[in-house]
Amino acid sequence: ALINPLKLHFSRSLLSPIYPFSAMAAQDSTTLAKINYYLREKYYQHMQKVVLECVTKYGTDPVLVFWKAVGEIMEDRIAEGMRNLQTIKDKRDVILCSSMALVYAHKRCSTIDKEA
Repeated sequence: ALINPLKLHFSRSLLSPIYPFSAMAAQDSTTLAKINYYLREKYYQHMQKVVLECVTKYGTDPVLVFWKAVGEIMEDRIAEGMRNLQTIKDKRDVILCSSMALVYAHKRCSTIDKEA
């Protein structure tokens, strides 16, 4: 019998945690809670410190790169944040959130590149 790949993917994603494809998120929910708390309370520098600690622990996980870029954008370091988002915009686990963050960052820019 043939297996429908869409059905298999859907059943896997139902069994997975919050971020279905991220190895870091499956292992360390405390870190994600810290990141979300610091973001909600507008402690962007603390959020970036937590992310950098996790990068040394887990490597460059796309979810971590996304949160680092969000922190940079919120601190008005928009060019750095957009550069980091560009590196992960085609990753399957963060494709939607990175695209939305790029649009948000582009709207916050003071000088807008017409070719972008």
